[in-house]
Amino acid sequence: MKFSLSLIIDCAFSAFITFLLSLIIFNYFAEKSVAVTLSVTLGLIAGLFSFKILRKKQASKELKKEERQELENMLTQFNFSSDTETLDFFAKLFSSKGYLVEKKRSVIYFKNENAAIFIKFGFLDVTKSDVVKFFNLLRKNDKGYIISENFSLDVSSFISRFDNRLFAIDGQEIYRYLKKNDALPETKYSFFKEPQKGFKLLKNLLYKDKAKNYLVFGLVFLLMSYFFPFKVYYVVSGILFLLAALVTRLFGLSPEKK
Repeated sequence: MKFSLSLIIDCAFSAFITFLLSLIIFNYFAEKSVAVTLSVTLGLIAGLFSFKILRKKQASKELKKEERQELENMLTQFNFSSDTETLDFFAKLFSSKGYLVEKKRSVIYFKNENAAIFIKFGFLDVTKSDVVKFFNLLRKNDKGYIISENFSLDVSSFISRFDNRLFAIDGQEIYRYLKKNDALPETKYSFFKEPQKGFKLLKNLLYKDKAKNYLVFGLVFLLMSYFFPFKVYYVVSGILFLLAALVTRLFGLSPEKK
């Protein structure tokens, strides 16, 4: 089984930081030999624990990232498409699955099923008025399904009042259905998101490559505690920087997300 170099480095980094922090703390309460033994033990445990956590994280990271991108791309296509284009897309999809469908007044009716679908994407949310209009277009025994990117709590609660005849299907549910059937829409519209400037400085402090800086600061503060007064201040500051190094190395943002 192959392990990435970054995984090994992260585990070694976690073990070293844990060892250093433990040694600083145990040095005040135990003899040096005992403190070193306990620190090495905790360092090894931390390294193994980090290995287990990071293995799972790396295994699922790319898939989750891809799924988020696919979901956002799907919603972008539907939000910027006309109602007719979106309706045609779903009508063709259901027809390809063997259903007999008919389009009328922005509604897709299933001829051999007691079901109908109302679809609303774009930049206006589904309203109670939309729900009532769709309900009035249902045939006698139809169950209605409303597809949209999301629903407000008020509208969701309103839909649930229709005696199990109306159901809300949000963007994530329709994404899973389209993904399962290999039917995600083709990309016609593509947009790049600008990073939020208000959080840019904070995010810069959370990248994994900042861990080495925090490590250096931590070691410098600990070293200074031997030469300057206010020893507790330097020790506490050093510990905080070492903790920051550990956290950012294990859970920080990856460089490719900058």
